[in-house]
Amino acid sequence: MKWLALLCITLMVAAGASLALGAQVGSDGQVASFEAKLSPGALPRDHLAPVKIRVEGEFLATPENNLAQLRSLEIAVNRHGKLNTNGLPSCRMIQLVATSSKTALANCGDALLGKGLIRSTTEFPEQGRTHVKAPILAFNGKWHDGIGRVFLHIHGNIPNPFTVVIPIEVRRTEGTFGTTFFAEMPGFARRWAYLTKFRFVLGRTFWDDGRRKSALAASCPAPKGLNGALFPFARATYRFMTTKTLRATLVGGCKVREEK
Repeated sequence: MKWLALLCITLMVAAGASLALGAQVGSDGQVASFEAKLSPGALPRDHLAPVKIRVEGEFLATPENNLAQLRSLEIAVNRHGKLNTNGLPSCRMIQLVATSSKTALANCGDALLGKGLIRSTTEFPEQGRTHVKAPILAFNGKWHDGIGRVFLHIHGNIPNPFTVVIPIEVRRTEGTFGTTFFAEMPGFARRWAYLTKFRFVLGRTFWDDGRRKSALAASCPAPKGLNGALFPFARATYRFMTTKTLRATLVGGCKVREEK
């Protein structure tokens, strides 16, 4: 198996591949996908460099089954990627509640970590199904007792103007995956909404005490003598109201960027 890994690394580097991965998992008619992309794909071997990460998920069902409602979502990122928001302004949830995207940016623009898009289907009692598409704004929150916060601000106008703020719990952990992002779906969403797709990009640079920093940074942990590495990059865990859990782990590679 060792020679196979070396061959995979050689082919990946020769092709100049960036770290873009995807997987699909399913059980009893419920199907979910998870995709992640790290940019740039070439990184230093022995120190961190600024990166952005794009994550995307989609939820499908077979014709015989309805979509299941999502209860919680957890995304774990390999330990060689670091989230460091020290020096980045933070936002409070009260600054985001009942605001439009424009007002949220006016209140907390300095704390912006990323942007994205969400698609869902809502089905309230005595109403037909409505398909919703709305932008996501991700804002940095404060750390307390080793636990961080990221607030997802979602604002749309269909069928009527609405704003949802979802707190994400950020933890640093031991093992393969060093950072986890965990979100519990709001109560009304667990009853009346069916998430069908999400996509967002996290990562930005900022200035702190005259130094330029990156909220997200990563390295390519390739052994000496190799110019690429394979490793478990990210893992998504979807828990549904049906008590079903689907998990997708992405294994991919990075390319070493030689420093001059």
